[in-house]
Amino acid sequence: MHDSTSPQLKTVDLVTLGQQQPVDTDYLLTRINSGSVLLLNQRPQHYPQELHKVEERIIVLQGQVGIVAGNDRVDAACGQMILVPAGLSHAYAEDSDGVVAVIFGQE
Repeated sequence: MHDSTSPQLKTVDLVTLGQQQPVDTDYLLTRINSGSVLLLNQRPQHYPQELHKVEERIIVLQGQVGIVAGNDRVDAACGQMILVPAGLSHAYAEDSDGVVAVIFGQE
């Protein structure tokens, strides 16, 4: 895995975050009025650049994925989330291999 630090991309360890919460207490990850939640199967291959008008939250459900934005790269494994700011051109890393849920907010 590559270093998960970037000035624009951010990895969140959802398992650790959840374990730090008091028992049966909600923690708001994001709020969306309308938008989309997608389920994707990412396998090793070339991925095109993407650009979205809204923030993208990529939650890794199985395996590991990487996101590349310019010279920056962050990786996340099962139970982690990558935050991609609105307007940032990015692509899945070619060695991504996992199942992810992607949350987009309202445009």
